[in-house]
Amino acid sequence: MKGIFVGMLLLTQITFAQHPISLVRTSFRSERIVVPGYHTSIQIPLELVNGIPLVEAKLNQTLGKYILDTGAPMLLINQIPMQNSDIQAQGINGTFRGGAVKVTDFEWHTQRQKQMVAVAADLTHMERAIKRPIAGIIGYDLLKNSELLLDYAGGQLALLDPRKNELHRTASPLLVVPFTMQEHLPVIEIQVEGRTLRLVLDTGAGINLLDEACAQPFSATTLYRLGQEQLQGISPTIEQGTSVRIAGAMIGRQSLPEMKFLLSDLTQFNTKIGIPVDGLLGYSFFKQMKCSIHYSEQKFYIWSWQNTIQ
Repeated sequence: MKGIFVGMLLLTQITFAQHPISLVRTSFRSERIVVPGYHTSIQIPLELVNGIPLVEAKLNQTLGKYILDTGAPMLLINQIPMQNSDIQAQGINGTFRGGAVKVTDFEWHTQRQKQMVAVAADLTHMERAIKRPIAGIIGYDLLKNSELLLDYAGGQLALLDPRKNELHRTASPLLVVPFTMQEHLPVIEIQVEGRTLRLVLDTGAGINLLDEACAQPFSATTLYRLGQEQLQGISPTIEQGTSVRIAGAMIGRQSLPEMKFLLSDLTQFNTKIGIPVDGLLGYSFFKQMKCSIHYSEQKFYIWSWQNTIQ
């Protein structure tokens, strides 16, 4: 049985911050979802709410907002599961219950799926956190046959043909970084003080996350602590974590600006996924660049850099 993640949803506030995180693992996996390779060069509007990317899609002809989450394995629907649902999921700070549901029709721009299976989960606490209605989460099964182009600064994304597309014909990337797939998760390596960290590329993360055990060896000039902030996973449980800023990180040959991370104990989660990860890269990473995730090539392309980072 394969496990699944649902990326990370975090909310930064001006004062004492509460960060909802939707990092999830469960034994459920639907092999019935078959997604053909529909692609378009048309730019798809992307709305960012507290660092969380939202896109519009139709579920059974009803239009709603969905989190675009490269850490999610499949389509999740914001729906309270039936009492007899037997899908147990492990989140970043607890477990929750979900249920398999049949979806008659799901339409997201050029993709249209009929009679597919999704996972129902109660996401109402995430809605309260970002103060927006959430119809569900779009994950890997709807992305894997495309090259996903992300432009946070421009508020757009595109699903490109992975075999040939205009982007690669007309432009040259500034940086190409290979990644590995940990089940459905794209895992990239960055270097900090000569150490290699394995981090999930997670568009569903409103902030970067780092296993607190990885923070211990770093010097005070590389990592400095900012204070305590609240952490909430896809389960309703709320925990406290320490926020830090990390300087001097490298991706490939490129230096990264100083970035904020939230520290969390990933021990329990890592015991479930085989090869452990050291954390996740979210909004404060993706907003620095125009980039694309090429699933079939397992390459991360950086096409241009933005000027600032918070």
